[in-house]
Amino acid sequence: KMYHAHPCKPSRLKLYPVWNSGVTRLLETRTKIAADAKKSQVPLILIPSLINGPAILDLCKERSLMRWLESQGVRCYLLDWGDFVKNGQQNIDIEKIIEEQLLPAIRYVSEKAQGPVDCLGYCMGGTLLATAQDRLKNHVRRSVFLAAPWDFHAPGMTLTDHIASWSPSALPVIRQRGHLPSSWLQGLFATLDADGSARKFIRFAEMDQDSEAAHLFVLVEDWLNEGVDLPAVLAQECIQKWFIRNETHKAGGKMIAASKALIVASTRDKLVPYQSAIALQGDKLDSLKLDCGHIGFIAGKHSIENVWTPIRDWLCGA
Repeated sequence: KMYHAHPCKPSRLKLYPVWNSGVTRLLETRTKIAADAKKSQVPLILIPSLINGPAILDLCKERSLMRWLESQGVRCYLLDWGDFVKNGQQNIDIEKIIEEQLLPAIRYVSEKAQGPVDCLGYCMGGTLLATAQDRLKNHVRRSVFLAAPWDFHAPGMTLTDHIASWSPSALPVIRQRGHLPSSWLQGLFATLDADGSARKFIRFAEMDQDSEAAHLFVLVEDWLNEGVDLPAVLAQECIQKWFIRNETHKAGGKMIAASKALIVASTRDKLVPYQSAIALQGDKLDSLKLDCGHIGFIAGKHSIENVWTPIRDWLCGA
């Protein structure tokens, strides 16, 4: 009740579309980078998950990875996948998303910058970015994989166990409906840590309701509740190719041979365990081992100094 009654609402700051393919858009801020910032000559594309939308990477003025990076001299573009189901694209699959949305968006920025760009993929966005790496040889300089699952059978990958028992009854209904409802996914994620779901609202109830922590809680919770439905074909592919057959991990590290890469993973991430994210191997890999939750990478109390700053330093060559 306190969450629903809280006056803080997600006030999205103005972003401007510069490119689109169907419902998928690239957004920019059009803000001027401070004159005293150490400017990067390479633009960065932020790639969110398909499930919950891009708002997590630009939550609010005070907690926005996109705007913070720009304040540090890194020009950013935010990829907004859009709602494929509402647009009648129930038959879109992983390959089409990569070929018709992800690759053209990256090429657009690369051509505009007249050189390779950097990319950061968060969660499922990182998995898609890694899958596309072998086709981006001349367009991507550096890639950051932020809490991106790769080995779906890694120790601690509780979500895979839940999906294995849930999918036999769910897949026929998904095919019949033409999509996987976002509410099903929210329910599935909640079962990974049912006690945790209760504890987070207990902590929220104990907060000063005017505090930054309470406001961030509301904004993150709103973002979680704004998830989009997944097209049936795409949902079936993710379930069967990723979670059941673990095809990403079987592909090995050849995917990221095209550019230098950084894996950012946490030992406390219950959605994407450390061993799942770090399984992405290659000759040009660096890694950052952290101690935060899955959303803590973005909205955690120490995310700016522990997560964002090392990423910025690495993108700038440190």
